[in-house]
Amino acid sequence: MAYQDEVGVKKTKAGTAGKYFEELYYMHNKAGRSRLWADLEVFEFEKDVYDSALISSSFDRVITQLEDISPFVENILIYQYVGLMSKPDSIAGAGHKRAEKLYVDYMRWFNKQRGLV
Repeated sequence: MAYQDEVGVKKTKAGTAGKYFEELYYMHNKAGRSRLWADLEVFEFEKDVYDSALISSSFDRVITQLEDISPFVENILIYQYVGLMSKPDSIAGAGHKRAEKLYVDYMRWFNKQRGLV
């Protein structure tokens, strides 16, 4: 089961969803269903929530989200990769320029975690 962190839709704030995932973690373990995943929202709305375009969030916010929920989940997915993270100069580029920045910032962090930089 993958629960959304709901940061992009502003139902929670980055750095606060972990308390919900901690409770879900304990409930899943109690029920004998320890596999818990998260669906991380890496977007924000350009203006009003649900009434404007989705744009990529900053990587600073994403790393806060990752650090907050990762102790309680086995895997983390993201909502709608296409258009929110886009490799620069890709022949299939999509989304706003912020999508390229989020991709670059994420890959820099990811490669550092793996000892590749």
